[in-house]
Amino acid sequence: MPELPEVERARRLIAETCMGYTISEIDAVDDKIVYCGEGEHVAFLKGQEPTWYRKKDYETSDVWPPKSHASVMKLSPPAGSEPQELAFIDVRRLGRLRLVPDPVLSHPPLSELGFDPVLDHPPLDEFRELISKKKGTIKGLIMDQAFSAGVGNWVADEVLYQARIHPMCPVNLLTDHDVSELHRLLREIPVKAIEVNADSEQFPEDWLFRWRWDKGKKPKAKKAKGESQDAEEEDVKPKGIEFLALPDGSKATISFVTVGGRTSAVVNELQKLPSSGGSAKANGSNATPKKPKAAAKKRPVDSDLSDLSDTEVDEPAKPAPRASRGERAARRGAPEAKDVKVKVETPAKPTSKRSRR
Repeated sequence: MPELPEVERARRLIAETCMGYTISEIDAVDDKIVYCGEGEHVAFLKGQEPTWYRKKDYETSDVWPPKSHASVMKLSPPAGSEPQELAFIDVRRLGRLRLVPDPVLSHPPLSELGFDPVLDHPPLDEFRELISKKKGTIKGLIMDQAFSAGVGNWVADEVLYQARIHPMCPVNLLTDHDVSELHRLLREIPVKAIEVNADSEQFPEDWLFRWRWDKGKKPKAKKAKGESQDAEEEDVKPKGIEFLALPDGSKATISFVTVGGRTSAVVNELQKLPSSGGSAKANGSNATPKKPKAAAKKRPVDSDLSDLSDTEVDEPAKPAPRASRGERAARRGAPEAKDVKVKVETPAKPTSKRSRR
């Protein structure tokens, strides 16, 4: 899901290109995830077999409307301007389109959001009071949209890394210094990201964001021209720098823990879990470190839980080879069976009376 800096980039794009235009028409895809209602031809098409197949033409990035679009708004221009079209693209199909009257923020789910760290950041004293009433882990708290709107997985990890706070730290174990750093960085990190229009390649080189994405992953093949690439798959590591450095210049160790069902990047040397915080819970669920497994197979995590790291899946155990007959006999304490050769003789045929004469 887009976090606050990405949402602000989208808002700026709309403001710069569509301000003053009037929506004249909307072409919407019939999609139950976004819209209500049934299709008109569902019963007609159900059970029908296709009679022919035509391969779809190769698409490039400049195709309009874009791939995975949910709707296209056709905009009537003001005097002296060209018509515009605004497409809503939802590759991961997690978005929603809502038509609500003003004031927009008075309607759920927007009315249920917490403070905006950029536009509506509370004073430190008010922030302390808000935190003092909360329980659970600190990462679970700052990612709760009812507490702070727009703070997602990578923003939360960046804030906690720079504040030197472990994501599994219980809220009630935070020091006054921890709370002050959280208050400062919850606004500072999104503001810096917004200043560069959420372009991750322009984020500071010492940000954890620049080093976290390919942890534990195998290099991916280069995509063909025209194919899109998710932001999380991009190589955003600084050029000419080999590792994330600690204050003393040594290499930082980045590990991963699961907090509230989300994968969290942690710099072991700087983010220490308080001794009494080992049994912390995130949003009602256990928050435990990921333990490495000896025989594990890597596979990508699907989505909604971030693609920062891979899930480890144990390979199925292979059946043991069948024991020989001698081994089975030895286990039972019986003498080993041996092959016995049996000679079978055919009885002689009786002689006839004529032959006895």
